[in-house]
Amino acid sequence: MRIEGPELPFERMVDLDEMASILSVPRRTLYYWVTRNEVPFTKIGRHIRFAPSEVVGFFREKTAKTRAPCSLSSILIEKGFRSLTTGKRGLAEPNGVSNASR
Repeated sequence: MRIEGPELPFERMVDLDEMASILSVPRRTLYYWVTRNEVPFTKIGRHIRFAPSEVVGFFREKTAKTRAPCSLSSILIEKGFRSLTTGKRGLAEPNGVSNASR
């Protein structure tokens, strides 16, 4: 049973299980990120708590920084790699032509 109270001036903090559920990641993964200080969190005594908007904002910002300005496929098309195939050595080759037949 949840009792409704006055509106709080701050966001409700969530525990490790709830945050893992929000992010759709395993609990162990989130705990690993915490031990490496890779996500924003707060410790209250020995309890780990998260502000969901901070964590989601952190990942959005991190994703925006890592996105390339153009796609890999557009770069490959400029270089003549219209259709990529994998050669004997596992390397991509332009237009399906292997190095052996050149």
